[in-house]
Amino acid sequence: MKKQDILNLKLNPTDKPDYYYLVIDEYILILAFMPFYRLAIMSSVTYKKSLADYLNRLYIHNDDIRRAYLIEHDLGIVLNYRRMDQKEFEAILKNLVITLKELNIHTVDRFTKQPGVLYPAFMAEDIEIVSRQSFAKQEREHQPKKSKNTGLLSALLLGLIGSWMFAHYHKLGLIVSLSGIILGLCTFFGYLWLGERMDKKGIISSVVISAVNLLIGQVFATAISIKDGLAASTKNTMHLSIFETLPLVPHFLVEQDVVSAMIPYLAFTLLLAIITILICFHFYKKAHLLKNTYILYDQR
Repeated sequence: MKKQDILNLKLNPTDKPDYYYLVIDEYILILAFMPFYRLAIMSSVTYKKSLADYLNRLYIHNDDIRRAYLIEHDLGIVLNYRRMDQKEFEAILKNLVITLKELNIHTVDRFTKQPGVLYPAFMAEDIEIVSRQSFAKQEREHQPKKSKNTGLLSALLLGLIGSWMFAHYHKLGLIVSLSGIILGLCTFFGYLWLGERMDKKGIISSVVISAVNLLIGQVFATAISIKDGLAASTKNTMHLSIFETLPLVPHFLVEQDVVSAMIPYLAFTLLLAIITILICFHFYKKAHLLKNTYILYDQR
């Protein structure tokens, strides 16, 4: 049997890829396609030892069942659908529902463990079976715990790693622009470290912070150049620290020749930082597209 054969059973899609739900009578079953041709049939039900015994027998007598369990209120059957035909699969679903009816088993709320009028719901990253009350409660309680301001601070601090690399390796010439990759990575993940989830505002903030950190790196790079220049011109008789040469930096940064020389380095480094941030955001968005999402599937 192929995946499409199962989908032809008119499964209801969810917003999570490869996750579906099926309502048979009053029972809600969650179906999840997994790698290596495996399919998980899951639900939240009232616990009875007789149901656990039925699942154990199902696992023992069917070679295509990879796992069958009832842990507290979590029911699950994992099977290899590639080795089954459609009739065999439909028989497993039918017999499961018949058994649930015979044993007077009910579908229960994932949070309260109580039966009632229930619905499948997409909550954050999971598919749950809940009542409207539980859905509303979970939706209200699911609030971001992190602050945007702390995200900006952590991005600025972690981005200093890229600033240090730009200042320390500025003598390498245009190669130093590769530090923009490190700067972009540090700023992006620094924002996520203590901040909210990444969005368009986060991207703009990351780019601005990268530019600020890059200017900080340029200031220290200039201070290092002044320090080395003074040491060379005085034949190593003047030993100044970087912090002692920092007050001299503004005098150099206003000279047109110095500005013209450093703009290509700054522009290329910032460009690499922006490209890195955008690439990270592409993969982040793909992986976190459904995070913080709450959807109730009302099939009634």
